[in-house]
Amino acid sequence: MDKILSVSNLTKRFIMHLLNEKVIRGCSNISFDLYKGELLGITGPSGAGKSCILKCIYRTYMPTEGKILYNSNSEGMVDLASAPDDMIIELREKEIAHVTQFLHTIPRVTVLNLIAGELINKGVPENEAMLETRSLLAEMRISENLWDAYPSTLSGGEQQRINIAKSFISKPRLLLLDEPTASLDSKSRDIVVKLIKKLKNSGTTIIGVFHDIETMKMVADKVLDVTEKQIREVTKELVV
Repeated sequence: MDKILSVSNLTKRFIMHLLNEKVIRGCSNISFDLYKGELLGITGPSGAGKSCILKCIYRTYMPTEGKILYNSNSEGMVDLASAPDDMIIELREKEIAHVTQFLHTIPRVTVLNLIAGELINKGVPENEAMLETRSLLAEMRISENLWDAYPSTLSGGEQQRINIAKSFISKPRLLLLDEPTASLDSKSRDIVVKLIKKLKNSGTTIIGVFHDIETMKMVADKVLDVTEKQIREVTKELVV
């Protein structure tokens, strides 16, 4: 089995220069390995550093210490903790996607064009990209009369589903999910769970932050508890 990601002693500290150099801990001494098609669920109390781990891997945050070795298709083995910015940008465009808790889009770009653009930017012909986007939107039960709307006009739950569709459509090699089902009703959650399983089966490696333990257990292969810094295999009896 191909090892996709190896994180060792990942630590992030923030220095508050306006507060007498006060040091705030984001995450500390996080280590795990992840293989192709696996999903690692991250759990822990609010403020424990769950989202910080994802942001360090995506390089929204520059890690303070540690290594994040990513086995990329285009560049071979890359340490995301120290790779140059232009390489990180290229990997985001080609291989790594991040679903945040909030949807940020260019104003006056419709739902359909926003999602299809992810494929078009990767060289997929426009007609094919539009067909695939319409199919995914229908699968996610996003009403067709919203496809030509601007995402900023939609409800929170609709925006979250658009956010998920935007990152899922290109089938990234590594997918980072930050509370992907937090704003969704039970039916929408079940649809997203189905899509996550489909992505895993196609070979996408996934790291997901979850507060909903039952949802996490439906999709995760193993769990990282950031408080205990322990990895556990997921079983029906798992209690976090």
